[in-house]
Amino acid sequence: RSWMDKDTSEQEGENKSFTFKITIEAVAGISEGEYSLEDLILANNIKDNDNLDFSVGFPNSSTNEEDITSKSGLYKTEDDDGDTYYFRGKVENNYVQFGAYKEDFNQYTIYCGGGNCNFYNYDDAVHYCEIELVPYGPYDDVEECKKDIQTETISRKGKPLLWRIVRINGDETIRLISVDAVTGGAFNALANEEKFWGYTYDNGKSCTNNDPCDKDTGTSSAIKQRLESWYSTNLNDVADNIALSKYCNDTSAPKDKTSGPYYRLDNGLPTLKCPDTNENYGGLYKLKIGLLTTDEMNFAGGAWDSSSTKDNYLYGIHSWFMSPNNDSGSPDYWVWTFWSTNIGDSPVDDVENSVHAVINLKSDVTVTGSGTEEDPYVVQ
Repeated sequence: RSWMDKDTSEQEGENKSFTFKITIEAVAGISEGEYSLEDLILANNIKDNDNLDFSVGFPNSSTNEEDITSKSGLYKTEDDDGDTYYFRGKVENNYVQFGAYKEDFNQYTIYCGGGNCNFYNYDDAVHYCEIELVPYGPYDDVEECKKDIQTETISRKGKPLLWRIVRINGDETIRLISVDAVTGGAFNALANEEKFWGYTYDNGKSCTNNDPCDKDTGTSSAIKQRLESWYSTNLNDVADNIALSKYCNDTSAPKDKTSGPYYRLDNGLPTLKCPDTNENYGGLYKLKIGLLTTDEMNFAGGAWDSSSTKDNYLYGIHSWFMSPNNDSGSPDYWVWTFWSTNIGDSPVDDVENSVHAVINLKSDVTVTGSGTEEDPYVVQ
């Protein structure tokens, strides 16, 4: 590209020589019709970060449709590895098709008083019969209760896996979250100690930026075990395209109202930098699969309580986060969750929560497609 200042006069431009150079960059391994996913994402117009308000959902309820469209898109901030570009708002071109279900995924439902209780493992539904519905009614025995458990198949074996792009990480890997829930159950089996905030606990060391933990660190949480089991079943055949990337379980100060996930969410101050922890639970991990943080949801357009709206691309997701909340003034410890419309929280032993998986694609993956739901990017 070459240009001349618009104010250049005829006298200044007449009978002059102009020399410039054109550079052509060749990218090996990309065939006609296939493009780097990172380049396609960055080809979107990057938005101006000025005047973003993270204390409310995206957009504010008073925002009109024109503003929703104009303010939705790709924004820039920093994480621990450098510049990162994240999607925010009502984004419609960040769909990726990658992998497929290798087995059916079911939801188990039983009437539990004022409405239905949904479980994502049959044993959890049966256990609920044993501890709640038989002792306190309306069933006389467990077998009678089990007969009323309804099974619904959410995703069939062979169904392609659909994801949404959350961001380009600072290391140029690309973070995705599954459109559908892929597993569920308690974050941890017990909720009566602080260590159960940890994605792993009893680690033997702190998991920090300089020394992140891996999949074999300490005792894995219940949800980590289920996610990694799902990964082994459904993504092993495409694992070469999945990066070993950072996941933040910020246990540096979960009960502190002046720092930590609670403080950042309450004050609309999200960050994609993971604070170091001195605890032997939680911290920074390098893994193949994990969960979003509340900060990432806040950047995307979600907010605490009812201030979120349907005009962000993660609206409708019901999933655990990796971010601790606090002890909620009770013996139990709580972790943040997304309740389809807004960020909330649940005790870590709540078995009714589903899980949307998070993975990171390698920076050099190539794709076809345009990124819409009807024509998603398809990893080659």
